[in-house]
Amino acid sequence: MLVLVVAVVVAACGPVRPTVAEWENDWDAIVALIPDESSLGTDPEALCEATLVSLRDQKETLFPAPDDLIAGSVRQWLEVAEGMFFECPPSDGFSDSYDQLEILEAEIEAGVNSIDG
Repeated sequence: MLVLVVAVVVAACGPVRPTVAEWENDWDAIVALIPDESSLGTDPEALCEATLVSLRDQKETLFPAPDDLIAGSVRQWLEVAEGMFFECPPSDGFSDSYDQLEILEAEIEAGVNSIDG
């Protein structure tokens, strides 16, 4: 009976959240996957495909986030990044997507700073 109670308590706790420092290593690695807009050139399909595959392979390392405060913004960032490299080039061009990523990165950074500091 005691084993059952312990198992239920452990399961209820959910996944262990990483520290901000641990999570930031994964975040920095994913952000580094995004190529500079200028490197996309006039025929970006191969680079888009490679970036999309890398994003999808590594995105699960970002969850759980260290705090729910940033989790939503991280999901939005991933949606924008995956969308722009899936649609390649996006119907509204890459500039708008890069602008959205920059805004979301600033939100995430502010959230990380408030958690960490």
